[in-house]
Amino acid sequence: MSTVVSPTFTELPIPPSVNGIWRAVRTKRGRTRVIMSKPYAAWLGVAVPLLRAGMDKVRVYPVCLVVRIRAGKGWRQGRDLSNALKAIEDACKHAERIADDNTEYVTGIRMTFTPAERGKPAACFVGVEQGGT
Repeated sequence: MSTVVSPTFTELPIPPSVNGIWRAVRTKRGRTRVIMSKPYAAWLGVAVPLLRAGMDKVRVYPVCLVVRIRAGKGWRQGRDLSNALKAIEDACKHAERIADDNTEYVTGIRMTFTPAERGKPAACFVGVEQGGT
């Protein structure tokens, strides 16, 4: 049985879709470069400090990343749940809560969706469990 590393889940705003986190731009020399989108950079600017404040740094691996998305204002009902995952993984890494998001460190992901709660906006809750499965 897995044990929770972070005693509580950290609440984050809903991340941008994986389809919109990177942008291809042309350089003055005519080459294409991929850069972080402004909405993604802004979301990381909010999410990373929240993770640093609310989630313990993982010291024992492998782990299972545990994510719960709560519907509400800010979540489009037809959106794919998995499109939120990459930004969440990246935020955990940027916040230095996990060493990396590759399979050497994260060997399991459990992601669930829950209905909206009256009067509450959409949100994302993130935690980790030891064991990775």
